[in-house]
Amino acid sequence: MPFKRKLTVLASTALLTPAALAGAIAPASAATGQAAADSCADYPYAVAGEFREGWARESTPYNYLVPQEGAYTACLDGPADANFDLEVLQWNTAAGGYQLIAASRNADSTERVTWDSPANSTQYRLRVVATSGYGTYTVGVRFPGEA
Repeated sequence: MPFKRKLTVLASTALLTPAALAGAIAPASAATGQAAADSCADYPYAVAGEFREGWARESTPYNYLVPQEGAYTACLDGPADANFDLEVLQWNTAAGGYQLIAASRNADSTERVTWDSPANSTQYRLRVVATSGYGTYTVGVRFPGEA
């Protein structure tokens, strides 16, 4: 059965600006401790999405501009019987597109990733990939200095 591309997932093209957010990137690491136990719905910037049978197997629920340096955390909470992964992509002008800079690919649908951003305005994109299964998910983003 051919896949149909889902065109929107809530904030799929949201551009978050300095007035709405605080925020900016480098190597990533898996979040541990309290941050890993948080629900993504409790993050300051959270959106819900869904994969259904026959839909495309990846979604981009967030695009955002990051003008501030610091540590960022993104999370994904998905169905227990599925395997969804979370990827962070950064715009690369020289390459003319987005490049993967961090990912969390556990065997389930609970993913956390933390990365550092330099002090410059750049664009990032969070991508959810459904490796197996279907269902709803929540993606959350926490910018530097946010609890």
